[in-house]
Amino acid sequence: MNRKSPLSLIIILIFCVVIKADIAPDSGYSQVSADLIISTTQDLSNYRFFLEFSGDCNEIKIKNNDTTTIPPQGGGVRYSSGTLLAVPKKSLKDFADELTFAQQTRLADLIRENKIEGVIKLIDHSFNRVVKDGENWTNLTYRLEKEETTLKAVKEREILSTAPNIESRILLYKIISYGLIGGVLVALGVIGGGIYLFRKRRQKR
Repeated sequence: MNRKSPLSLIIILIFCVVIKADIAPDSGYSQVSADLIISTTQDLSNYRFFLEFSGDCNEIKIKNNDTTTIPPQGGGVRYSSGTLLAVPKKSLKDFADELTFAQQTRLADLIRENKIEGVIKLIDHSFNRVVKDGENWTNLTYRLEKEETTLKAVKEREILSTAPNIESRILLYKIISYGLIGGVLVALGVIGGGIYLFRKRRQKR
């Protein structure tokens, strides 16, 4: 048991670094939080809305005939950007009005596997923005509208910023980070398999 503890500690530390690490902006720029602002002049009560973050699925309450401000949902690279989804209520009859963490995870898996009917991908949004120091900027606003049998998101106001796009850097960091975790797990598997075979051979002797 004690021999496995250091390996477990290494995995936990690497996982925490990947989840919590942030991308530092270039000199002369600052990273700021960017709320997702949703407006609508219609009744959207036939839908439930969710923000999907790499396997996490957080439900969002969108106000009818009003404006809804959605703040960042967590820290680190994983929650730096998410996708706003609309799901017809009739497709979620097996889910309670208030989802538990386990139900959120199950729903995210079903959506990813295309097992929930009528899922509408509305917005890909970054909750982190890099702006030039001293520059004025505004949050990005969308208007949700019914369109025949579906919904669409229309941009109402663009972010006023001349800062370089951080999205490509976040994507690269995710690839490197998860690749590192995969490599470590493979290495630990090989080491563990070697130890198992070594012990098995010693027992035969």
